[in-house]
Amino acid sequence: KYEIAMTAEFKRRIKNIGSHWSAYRKLIVATSPIIEGYE
Repeated sequence: KYEIAMTAEFKRRIKNIGSHWSAYRKLIVATSPIIEGYE
């Protein structure tokens, strides 16, 4: 029972990290042309 709860929590965390990562990547893609323009 404990392992199942841990797995659900783990999957939820992975999902959260995944959504943050995709948002972060979009931010990088949006800002990279600006950064390249400064260099």
